[in-house]
Amino acid sequence: MSNFSCSIDFGEIDQMLAQIDKQLSGATEAMAGYFEGKSYPDKGNAKGLEVAKNAMIQEHGTPDGKIPPRPFMTNAAKNSDKWAKIAESELDKGRTMDQVLRRVGAEMRDDIVRAIDANVPPPNAPATVAKKGSSHTLVDTGNGLRRPAFEVK
Repeated sequence: MSNFSCSIDFGEIDQMLAQIDKQLSGATEAMAGYFEGKSYPDKGNAKGLEVAKNAMIQEHGTPDGKIPPRPFMTNAAKNSDKWAKIAESELDKGRTMDQVLRRVGAEMRDDIVRAIDANVPPPNAPATVAKKGSSHTLVDTGNGLRRPAFEVK
């Protein structure tokens, strides 16, 4: 009769789990867009209007149809698969969750700007083009919608 024994050292596994716990602790979400408290200067067409409110109006349009929907945020959100891949890549590089979410948040913000720069249809009305001197939709002075922010919490 032979004896058989097996011993397992969980030290390496414990270290690996501790590293994963450290890497994934902290921040849990990234958000990008327009946050409360930022308003347009008291001049021009949007005098004192909150940028977040204007973003909502531009995204969905107005009930009377004078401003049509131009879903730039919806268009930017179509990049969510890319954002997930960025997060995965950053985690694979050993980045902390805070670093990962800051990278993803910055990309989300940049995708919002790219969506605006794509000149979201429908085109501006001739009167709007004449008033602002440009046919580019969603951009007037460049002080508002082209300056989204991101937050990590």
